[in-house]
Amino acid sequence: MHTALWVKPMQFLRVCVALAAMAGAARAEGPIVKPTYPLTARLAVTSESSGGCFVPEIDPRGCRIAVEEYLRDAFEHRLRRTFAAPPAGTTANLEIAISLDHADVNTMVEGRRVTVETRIVIRDPAAAEIDRLRSYGTSPILGDGQDSIANAARRAAEDAALDFERGFANSAQVVNWLLLRGVEPVGSTLTWALRGEWITFGDLGGGVMT
Repeated sequence: MHTALWVKPMQFLRVCVALAAMAGAARAEGPIVKPTYPLTARLAVTSESSGGCFVPEIDPRGCRIAVEEYLRDAFEHRLRRTFAAPPAGTTANLEIAISLDHADVNTMVEGRRVTVETRIVIRDPAAAEIDRLRSYGTSPILGDGQDSIANAARRAAEDAALDFERGFANSAQVVNWLLLRGVEPVGSTLTWALRGEWITFGDLGGGVMT
């Protein structure tokens, strides 16, 4: 009798501990963030650049490989905040191809920096190319050695991805493409001007005036 009374509280305690652990894990993962746009996008990183070795200190064996990996991670992170991932085997609403144009270690008055420049092609698979953009990222090298350069290259890639996000929102061709599909551009300085042109021209039975 005494044993039965002792086991039940212990079982209850174990359940409480398990539930608390699950709640803590859920808080650690954070809330699910809804993408900015109700669209899907697929990323591709291409190796179209040529003419030398990019940031050789990062990876003497492959030169630009490490930088392209950093770009892929940084752009993929930005894209998943902005668009949903397309289900496997389906066509995305947008295809975004990134290519490394230039990456190097530059010595400035204030110290050494890693700079990264990319070219981006934005396509609608159901139509055609929407626009071509460039993005730029830079970050100081905060120490000596390969790890410091690699960390600066990673931050520069993240800076380039953020620059792309701003360029996407302020591309007239992208904004027109979004408006035609009833999608509100987010963070664009062009929105109101282009919307006015779209509404005025649309009232006359036309399309978007560019």
